[in-house]
Amino acid sequence: MPKYSIVVVDDERSDANKVVEQILKLKDIHKIGDFEDVKVFENGKEALNYLMHHKVDILFLDIQMPEISGFELYKILPQPMRPALVFVTAYAEFALDSYKLDACDYLLKNVTFDAVFLALNKCLKRLGTPIMI
Repeated sequence: MPKYSIVVVDDERSDANKVVEQILKLKDIHKIGDFEDVKVFENGKEALNYLMHHKVDILFLDIQMPEISGFELYKILPQPMRPALVFVTAYAEFALDSYKLDACDYLLKNVTFDAVFLALNKCLKRLGTPIMI
């Protein structure tokens, strides 16, 4: 079974925890692989430092954060280090910009199980291992 490293970045810890909760629920129900690592960062700069030094497969990223936005964070990453990307935000108006960065998906906050399932499947498809239901 493939192993995936996932990072969730959101300055609102409760929103980050909701995403992680849905990911872990999805793993248990669909047996989609081994998430060897699900890391959470509340600060874009700390996340960037981690991403520059670790291989990450999937990134769930808030857009509006203090110090560095999700867009800025992702653009700083060298192309070969960029993980499959899902933006998770409270702002619908940034959707078009997110796809210009080749995001797999764009979720509005208060994420649901179904939304995370579809987003994660898009990421896994890009990585070559979609969820089989």
